[in-house]
Amino acid sequence: MGSSLTIEEVYDDYADFCKSYGSPVCPKCCFRQVLPILVRRQFGLTKSHDIKRPSKDQKRDTARNGFNNLGFKHSPDAADKKDEPDGPDSKSLKTENSRLDVINEPISKQVP
Repeated sequence: MGSSLTIEEVYDDYADFCKSYGSPVCPKCCFRQVLPILVRRQFGLTKSHDIKRPSKDQKRDTARNGFNNLGFKHSPDAADKKDEPDGPDSKSLKTENSRLDVINEPISKQVP
């Protein structure tokens, strides 16, 4: 079984990336609408409504919106590039043979 990401996890990572580089952060409501379109275009994956994550009380799993077979990929030589954009905190979305590089730019610049 492949990895999965919730929309919330992707947004949190996107917001952290933007803040670390001083870029404006797209509002969460817009991001939730645009992300499924970008993921579908890049990877052919559709949004799922059954991504299991622990509830706030950690007693059970709850279903969240997100994407199956999608995960963050860290740069393999990240330890040598701490201050560069591809450093240890840089992440991109991936599937088996592709990366989603557009996540590294503010969403507002990507969608007409």
